[in-house]
Amino acid sequence: MRSWPSTDAAAVFAMLRRAPLPRRLSSLLEVESGANDPIAIMLTIGLLETWRGDPGVWDWAGFAALQLVGGLLVGAGVGLVGSWLLMRVNLGPAGVYPVLALGVAGMSYGLAAAVGASGFLAVYVTGLVVGARVPLHRRGIRTFHQGLSSTAEVGLFLMLGVLVFPSQLPGVVAPGLVVTVLLVLVARPVAVLLCLGWQGYTWRELVFVCWVGLRGAVPIVLATFPFLAGYPDGAFIFNMVFFVVLVSAAMQGVSIRTVAGWLGLRDPSASSAAVAEDVPIGDINTELIEVRVTDDLHLAGRQLREVTPPQGLITTIMRGGRVLIPTPRTRFRSDDLVIVAMPRQQNAAKLVTAWARGELEPEPV
Repeated sequence: MRSWPSTDAAAVFAMLRRAPLPRRLSSLLEVESGANDPIAIMLTIGLLETWRGDPGVWDWAGFAALQLVGGLLVGAGVGLVGSWLLMRVNLGPAGVYPVLALGVAGMSYGLAAAVGASGFLAVYVTGLVVGARVPLHRRGIRTFHQGLSSTAEVGLFLMLGVLVFPSQLPGVVAPGLVVTVLLVLVARPVAVLLCLGWQGYTWRELVFVCWVGLRGAVPIVLATFPFLAGYPDGAFIFNMVFFVVLVSAAMQGVSIRTVAGWLGLRDPSASSAAVAEDVPIGDINTELIEVRVTDDLHLAGRQLREVTPPQGLITTIMRGGRVLIPTPRTRFRSDDLVIVAMPRQQNAAKLVTAWARGELEPEPV
């Protein structure tokens, strides 16, 4: 049995922050890196069970269907219920809602695991549903979980470092390089062409997707499974995967910006940070959305009368330490914090983002 490293979400997200790409391409990489971890976990567990026993084709099919379909259904169901709770239940302090969101994630994983489905896929789907349906508390929930994620990653890498013995790595250098070359130059390009070659992507985009199959902590964690299960080559698999991840990070991770530049795919106007964010103001049927003006936004350097939002009203502009009440002649400057009030609706932040980028026609003044 061999363990093939999957692309890692944390590594890809960090890469996107360093090399901004067109939104279609960055969204593709984010979805791929986030969705393939449950598949990798399912395959690792399935291969271990195949080694322990002798499952048939139908056993594999049933296991895969339960893991994937069950994870999707549980994740979507818990996500809908959790979204309703987060939007309708008054918990008082704003800091309580991220804790409730964490509880919703735990419930999603627990229910999926209880029925034999993929808890990782369930949590991923739950996060997608909550992120799309809970605009009121999105900022607090995201900030809380980003801090929690960073803390967990530090602890994870510390534990992985304790498991690695550098003296054992020279024995896997030759086979590790062979595996890396096969993964980077053969396996991933074939998979990318089969999945995306017919979906309208340019050859430059396909080449870039082939190159950015970064590996990270998750494949190393999965490589501990056969070792803990007592597989005879468990230690060799762990050292092999660790070496492949190191080479991937050193070779692909360092060259991401350069390759994106060579292919003409770097988009300075693209950013992984949100342009418009909801500001919680209570249970009234109005929401405030703040926009931080940057040089690449359509707003920068223009007067309010030139870019009046099609929906909502600009109530305040925070400029340095001053608070400005805008007039039609007020000109937006870089680093202004613009507060937009508009009726509460599910896509409010998306509408304001499109307006700030110049993707909507302004209302005549």
